[in-house]
Amino acid sequence: RGGGGDRGRGRGRGRGGRGYGRGGGSKAARVGATEEQAGITHYLTPSELGFSGVLKQRYVDFIVREIDTDGEPVRLTDLPLPPPPPERTREAFSWGAYLSGGLHHQGMHAVYRLGGQAAVSALEGFLGEGFGRSSAKTALLPPQTDKDARRKMHAAIKTYFPSLDCSTTDAPDGQDGKCIVLRMAPKRGGQRRAPQWPAGRPSYLRFVLYKQNLETPAALRQLARTLYVNEKVFGFAGMKDKRAVTTQLCTAYRLAPEKLAEVNKRGSDGLAVGGFTFVDKPLRLGDNTGNRFTLVIREVSKPAEVVEAAVRAWSTAGFVNYFGLQRFGTQAVPTHHIGRAVLKHEWDLVVDLIMRPRDGEWEGVRQGREYFASTKDPR
Repeated sequence: RGGGGDRGRGRGRGRGGRGYGRGGGSKAARVGATEEQAGITHYLTPSELGFSGVLKQRYVDFIVREIDTDGEPVRLTDLPLPPPPPERTREAFSWGAYLSGGLHHQGMHAVYRLGGQAAVSALEGFLGEGFGRSSAKTALLPPQTDKDARRKMHAAIKTYFPSLDCSTTDAPDGQDGKCIVLRMAPKRGGQRRAPQWPAGRPSYLRFVLYKQNLETPAALRQLARTLYVNEKVFGFAGMKDKRAVTTQLCTAYRLAPEKLAEVNKRGSDGLAVGGFTFVDKPLRLGDNTGNRFTLVIREVSKPAEVVEAAVRAWSTAGFVNYFGLQRFGTQAVPTHHIGRAVLKHEWDLVVDLIMRPRDGEWEGVRQGREYFASTKDPR
């Protein structure tokens, strides 16, 4: 990244081969510190003529690829889903098989223990072949006279079969006790209650997020709204620029790839996901090794030989990696002046600089600043 052209906003020079960049249309970039005031004054190769151009005129002029912990740039190369798990087929209930099985089998074991084979058969018949595709609207479990046993059965159904609702009704035909009624849970927020996460599957889905002209948090909020999930399920290693085309790794907690892939089908503006794989840990800030940038410079002012000489200078001698002008603020009071006062513990000056009157502000704000400047009264 060269000189004051940090992220292409404002004016900046790559201080190796004297490349010079103008930002892509930011009005605020014309206000604030100059290069000289920010200390951007020296070149490593002052003999080169340098050139000027426009950076980030369009968001597609700036491509950012995250570098993962293996040192590889992240690219969205495929959209297919991972292979689906084998379909479960209906089998005659075996106490031993369910006892040694996964979460669903644990649920059947609990029902068997509380209600016997008749309860298991009724539940299996309601769920249907392949589990969850029954055409029946309700099902009755065998009657029970023990209220505590019914309470435990309700708890088991809610724990192991969250797609079902259950209630209690009188036993039919004059039988003693009461029966538990099963029905499919109503839709909530456009979705049925989420099924239990498969036993043995890692809890996090890692995927590649491709986005255009969106900041990373905004992109994840859009995913969350589209999929009716909480945005807190997502994790990522680093923020990526808004005015750019970017790819990065993200994770989602217990989000099925089939559901996440709906984003691609719905044509969410500027978003795509792919490269799905299950992992044991979420991504956190810093879980990458950097970013790789590709820049387009438009309206180049010099002939090709001058540009090529500047690029050779960058490649061989490097450049002074100055902080860009945007880091010094775009207001009448440069932020580095405030920062310098903070470091020197000159707190009165800090407040005075922040409260100093500025042109173009709303009348009420301007009057408040002027009042403070004349009275030093913050009330």
